[in-house]
Amino acid sequence: MQHISFIVVGAGMFVTIRLLGESFNLFLIFSLIGMMGFSGLILAISDSQIYRVYSISSHHNAGIYMIISFVILLLVIMPAYLIRRTMFHINTSTSGVDT
Repeated sequence: MQHISFIVVGAGMFVTIRLLGESFNLFLIFSLIGMMGFSGLILAISDSQIYRVYSISSHHNAGIYMIISFVILLLVIMPAYLIRRTMFHINTSTSGVDT
């Protein structure tokens, strides 16, 4: 049931991203990057178990990996996405102009 719910939620998010457009995509990317960084920070500095089945060191490791992912997304993936979308819009606007 867990895997089926993952598939359903993923498919729903995919359809939502396709329907709501680019402004929503930018908002979603910024939100997800921020949540990942904040959650990673909480896990990395927490001295108590948030998830009872994992040890404190597992919490800290997960937090560090989330912070690393946050930095990579913020400094590499996000600028690459913005540059790609900007180039797409520049090419679209210049190809429609007759000179």
